[in-house]
Amino acid sequence: EDLEYLKVKGCFTLPVESKELLKAYFQFVHPTFPVTDGSLFLQDYAVSGHEGINLLLLWSMFSVSVSYIPISPRKASKETYAHRAKLLFDLSQENNKIVLVQSALLLSFWFADTEDVKQSWYWTSIAFGIAQTLGLHREVRSAHAQVTVQQRSLWRNIWQCRMTRDVWLAFGMGRPLRIKASDCDCPMPEDADCQFTDLALHDEKLYSLREAAGFVSMWQSLITTSTVLRDIITNKTLSPSQVKSFEGRIN
Repeated sequence: EDLEYLKVKGCFTLPVESKELLKAYFQFVHPTFPVTDGSLFLQDYAVSGHEGINLLLLWSMFSVSVSYIPISPRKASKETYAHRAKLLFDLSQENNKIVLVQSALLLSFWFADTEDVKQSWYWTSIAFGIAQTLGLHREVRSAHAQVTVQQRSLWRNIWQCRMTRDVWLAFGMGRPLRIKASDCDCPMPEDADCQFTDLALHDEKLYSLREAAGFVSMWQSLITTSTVLRDIITNKTLSPSQVKSFEGRIN
């Protein structure tokens, strides 16, 4: 019954702009919000096309990337894509918790109405809850036999995406931070964790070597800036020496 409802709502029918949406995602979203393993995602897509990609994750990605393609009416399309992702989140019985975290974080970029219960604040809460049950807030030791290097890199990036969304939503909406940094020891992604090199879509490289290196630096700088903002929000009042210290960390 749920599957039939999802079908009627268009959740299994991808938009004709799918290629443009996917390209826009990796051009404009992924560099500053690498919540997916770009390399693995694009490898699966190259082999199997859309059939090789989780539908919940795909609609969640489209709900963000639609802002970057020439489509009319954009707001209605964005609302449709986000609605389909939400339906899949609630009704598809998805059991891949990493996909649930990724999708919830992407859905947190949809905000249409302050009266809507399921807006940014709601989705970041869902993402945080699942991520914490997975232990993404803790450092995964290299000796952990069940976790590959690729998985560890993805988890670090997912957690930092979660941390940046937490602090910027708190700052922008005037709400308290959900995450206490002292409870987390997941390290900042290293250069090797940031997979921007050799990403290709439709046999076309997405980034030059210079762009890929720049995106690594940009992502790490965003994390640093977000960490400083978190400290500022937490401290509430700052001494001149603290202000100077924060400026030094950002620079």
